[in-house]
Amino acid sequence: MRPLKTVILKNDHDLFVYQQKVKNILGIEFPVSYLKQGKVRAFLDADGEIVAGYALITEGPFRTLSSIPGEVTNLPCDVESLSEVTALFIDRKVKSGVARCQFWLTFSRELSNLSGKTHYMYAYDLEKTKLKKLYRLANPTVLFEGRTLLLEGMAEESDESVEVAKCSTIMYLPFYAMPGFVNRLFFRKPLNEIRYFLEQIDLRNSA
Repeated sequence: MRPLKTVILKNDHDLFVYQQKVKNILGIEFPVSYLKQGKVRAFLDADGEIVAGYALITEGPFRTLSSIPGEVTNLPCDVESLSEVTALFIDRKVKSGVARCQFWLTFSRELSNLSGKTHYMYAYDLEKTKLKKLYRLANPTVLFEGRTLLLEGMAEESDESVEVAKCSTIMYLPFYAMPGFVNRLFFRKPLNEIRYFLEQIDLRNSA
């Protein structure tokens, strides 16, 4: 399978389509106005359907901070240096290692290159132990663990971990997220095949 096509969503209609896709996958209806506070990248399959994506929020106020009850006293950086990762998903129908590796490589590269941002913030459900194991590899600062506040677009409150990590750690995420595939790609393939793979990702991401 070839890499997925990727696009930056900007107009209200496209952001609404993404919002509804995320709602179906994650159960949260992020306000379009909030998605506009940053960049939303969608990954499209051969039929043009959104099958993965993420939002990098670069302007506050940040939902993740707003979800914490009480005052946050252990933020490791200035709020101006923060970005927020949210509305991130990969549809289960995306089974190709190529497409999934493309997703994590694109995500990590884009997040690590955000201008003026040294840290990224995120939240996840405490029941998702696999996510916890993955995210903790970045050695984050845990801002809060427990029942978060109900925000617009949420059907109910949830028990979450809210964390902040340095952007410099994100480049290792593809290796953590897909160690088997990355090992086969970079250590068992000829150099010309690896170069072609990375070039195809760049071409698909240039759209």
